[in-house]
Amino acid sequence: TWWIRQALQRAVQQHGNTIRVPMEVAEQAQRVERLTWELAAELRREPTPEEIAEASAVDESAMKSLSEVARVVASLDQPAGSDTGTPLGDLVGVDEQEFEQEVERQLVMDQVRRAVDRLDDLARDVVRIRYGLDGGDPASLQATASRLGIGVRRARQAEARALQELATVPEVEAALRAA
Repeated sequence: TWWIRQALQRAVQQHGNTIRVPMEVAEQAQRVERLTWELAAELRREPTPEEIAEASAVDESAMKSLSEVARVVASLDQPAGSDTGTPLGDLVGVDEQEFEQEVERQLVMDQVRRAVDRLDDLARDVVRIRYGLDGGDPASLQATASRLGIGVRRARQAEARALQELATVPEVEAALRAA
C-alpha cells in the first residue's frame, strides 16, 4: 500500500500545482513541513526556523526557499472575493509605460505578420523561420534552409526577395519609422 500512496503523492505533486516543482524539492518541502508539525507537537509551541533547520539538517536559506515552494498560486481570472465578481487580475497594478510599449510592439508585430502572410509560400516560410515569427527563436540561414529542405542559396534568395517586397509595404514602412 505504500507504493499506492507514493504514486498518488507524486501525481498530485506533478499535476496538482499551477507551477511544476521538481520531485525532490517537493518531497523535501513535504518532509520539512511534516517535521515542523512534529516539532510543534513536541515543543507545544511553534518551532523557530533555527530549530526546524537543526532538526531537518537543512540550512535556513534553503528552508526559506522550501517554504516559498509550498505557497499557493492564485489565478488572475478567479474572483477577488466571494461578494464580488471582479477578477483578481483587474486589481493588480500595471506599469503603464511598459504596458504601452508592449501594446505598440504587438501592433507592429501584427502589421509585420500580415505583410509577411502576403508573401509567396517559400519567402513567407523563410522569413517566419529566419526571424522567429513562427513562435520559435530566430534561426540561421543554414538552419532555415535545412528545416525547409532547400539549399542555403535558395533560402538567401527567397529572404532577399521577401525583404525587398516587405520594404515597399506601407504598413511595414510605417512600423519601421515608429520603431
